[in-house]
Amino acid sequence: MGVHRAARPGRTRWSAATALVLLALFAGAVGAAPALAATGTYVRLGQFTPGMPGNELVVFPVGEAGDEVRIPAVDYGGLSEYRRIEPGDYVVGIRPAGTDGPPVVTSTLDAMPGSAYTLAAVGPADAPVLTVVPDDLTPPPAGEARLRVFQAFSPDPVDVAGPGGLDLGRAVPVGAAGEYRSVPAGQVDLTVRGAVLPVTVGAGQVVSVVLVDRDGAPAAQVHVDAAGPVVVPPGPVDAGFGPGDGDRVTGVAVLGGFAAVAAATAAWLGRPPRAARRTC
Repeated sequence: MGVHRAARPGRTRWSAATALVLLALFAGAVGAAPALAATGTYVRLGQFTPGMPGNELVVFPVGEAGDEVRIPAVDYGGLSEYRRIEPGDYVVGIRPAGTDGPPVVTSTLDAMPGSAYTLAAVGPADAPVLTVVPDDLTPPPAGEARLRVFQAFSPDPVDVAGPGGLDLGRAVPVGAAGEYRSVPAGQVDLTVRGAVLPVTVGAGQVVSVVLVDRDGAPAAQVHVDAAGPVVVPPGPVDAGFGPGDGDRVTGVAVLGGFAAVAAATAAWLGRPPRAARRTC
């Protein structure tokens, strides 16, 4: 009595068809993945007006339904934490903290994907203006920091120099910032109108230094905008997205799990078919 093995072609056809369907479904899911990705667009408030009472920043989306984003007030010379928003057009304004009335000062913002902005309140306390300053959070070279200086010290333009006469800004107007410069990590001496202002920066940091007025003399306030090889602004990142943003992260994880299941299933279905046993 011998044993004969015969392949079952029906299963082979079913396996190939099922694998193709799974791959097609997975390809469609991957095609939708960019819509699930976080944008990484950030805004923050800079308070560069001495004597101005606490004012919060409000960010309103233009042409879309959505809640306003509120950024709490900071003291003179302060920079708030970054808050993440969707790319798009916004009306931005400042108003007394804790109120719901219309902003007392407004401006516009065209927020681009992957960009960061400082919305700076500048000018006299009784007539401030709001300016938009682009930020660059690109990491510095190894062992160095990237530094730039905001001018909130004087209504007149100011020159700022770094170590060895490094140009950190020429005739920088109030509310504006000088160029980013890479400097060695450690103590960095800034020179402003003959005054030497030592600041300390760490390797891998992106730093903003705000020049402020302290009894008629310049002083420096250091703010770390980002740190480390992966540049992620500190602070909350949920504003502007709402509860659905967590679902976006979950969606990416689900796609990863689906990919693994699809690959494993396709491999199982595509293996050589088992032979059927029959006895002669």
